[in-house]
Amino acid sequence: MEKKLYWHWLNQVSDIGAKRVKKLLDYFGEVQGIWTADQEQLKRVDGIGQQLSQQIVASRDKFNAQEQLEKLSKFQVKVVT
Repeated sequence: MEKKLYWHWLNQVSDIGAKRVKKLLDYFGEVQGIWTADQEQLKRVDGIGQQLSQQIVASRDKFNAQEQLEKLSKFQVKVVT
């Protein structure tokens, strides 16, 4: 999956704002690391508890990269990272 799609996915997770994104990036290094992290790893990040870590993991199952690419293309939306 393209890096911009990882960012698109992360921005769609509710309750994840700029501060939590920074904490997640500080911990995992890159957005792909957040995508591949399991629930236990996510819970180690300050501000990410049981409920939010479950939400992050569940959001990956709901995220359809191909569908998102088609939607972005259809509406000529560019993802800026």
